[in-house]
Amino acid sequence: MHPEAGLFEAPGFHAPYVLGAILGEMGMGIAFLLVNSQRLEEELADSEAELTARLAEIKVLRGMLPICASCKSIHDGHGHWEKIESYVQRHTEAEFSHSICPDCVRRLYPEYAHAMNHPDA
Repeated sequence: MHPEAGLFEAPGFHAPYVLGAILGEMGMGIAFLLVNSQRLEEELADSEAELTARLAEIKVLRGMLPICASCKSIHDGHGHWEKIESYVQRHTEAEFSHSICPDCVRRLYPEYAHAMNHPDA
């Protein structure tokens, strides 16, 4: 006979109460696991939603872009050339603002180039 076999027949042992206590503790453990499981599922869903939203915001150009060495237009693969700004705006979320660099000012507008060297002029 197993040494603990008589435990349940001991005087004052109330099997329903002990069993209820054990099941109650198990139930609390299961409830704890369920609550934490639900919380983790919600956090995972939130993380997935945030990742999906962030990925939707990112558009990346990859690979080689056939670009004209002179005018910088991009060949679209369908026989057409388009300005780099148009191509990038169509394939990404980038926006452009235009300015002119000092080298181009000197080359294109030499009459204004002196003002770059002398801002007070």
